[in-house]
Amino acid sequence: EPEVSPEPEVEAEAEYDFMSDAESAALQTRLDLAQAYIDMQETDLAKELLQTVITRGSAEQQTQAKQILESLS
Repeated sequence: EPEVSPEPEVEAEAEYDFMSDAESAALQTRLDLAQAYIDMQETDLAKELLQTVITRGSAEQQTQAKQILESLS
């Protein structure tokens, strides 16, 4: 029987992929909405949404939210 070595990257990624698609989509919507608020100069509302994404989003969403937040300060 040939030995099959598991791919560590794939395993690690799967471990962190615990968010439901619906939750992920809702957080993505918050990111988009935050950007719309920024476009309307409603930065306080945008910051609240971005903080939620930083707390509950996927790694990629958190990175996006942090970048947007940094661009506001």
